[in-house]
Amino acid sequence: MSPPSPSRARLLIVHEALDELARLTEILEARAIEVLAARAAAHALELTRQLAVDAVVLDLAQLAGGETLTVARSLSELEGAPPLIFLATHEQAEALVEALAPGGFEYVSKPVRQVELLARVSSQLKLGRLMRELPHHRRALSECEQQLAEQTRRLAQGEQERAHARAELSLCRSEPPELVTTLKLSEVEEQLIAHALAQTNGNVTQAAKLLGVHRSWLYRRKSP
Repeated sequence: MSPPSPSRARLLIVHEALDELARLTEILEARAIEVLAARAAAHALELTRQLAVDAVVLDLAQLAGGETLTVARSLSELEGAPPLIFLATHEQAEALVEALAPGGFEYVSKPVRQVELLARVSSQLKLGRLMRELPHHRRALSECEQQLAEQTRRLAQGEQERAHARAELSLCRSEPPELVTTLKLSEVEEQLIAHALAQTNGNVTQAAKLLGVHRSWLYRRKSP
């Protein structure tokens, strides 16, 4: 896993010449860029592995025995490989093409001009920072997608529950109400009269008194 990115842009310069290394460092640090220096391939690789480097400047002519190309290839194979900026003369174009193949992004013509150096370095530092932060953004995006999927699942589950409740309510409304037996008033009167007559052994007068009605009314009700 790559180390956390620094608050300031961090640039590694790989250069054997101390005077040129000092000049480049002075130019870049004046623009609030943190500069690390390495004068050997092994040191450059160690710094890049241990620290969050946003870009690397390499001089094609300075490292002996073609080490610059070796460093370029090794750097490009690292996880979260930083962009590479090569310092090269026009005569080194063929070697530059070979160097760019493993992962170089930019080059600055020698002799180095300050304006061109700052422009190239600035763009590659921004690119390097974005590349370094990309895994973090991917993780954040993955977490957002998982949260969205969970919310979608909960919404779907809630919709299913609401649909089930609506179906049950519709079923309840469609069922016929329980049958309630209602008696007509005439049927109630007949039952009361029959009960009173049964209690008085058919005596209309006594049944009328029991019901609290006039005997003539009871006779009329008894008549077919």
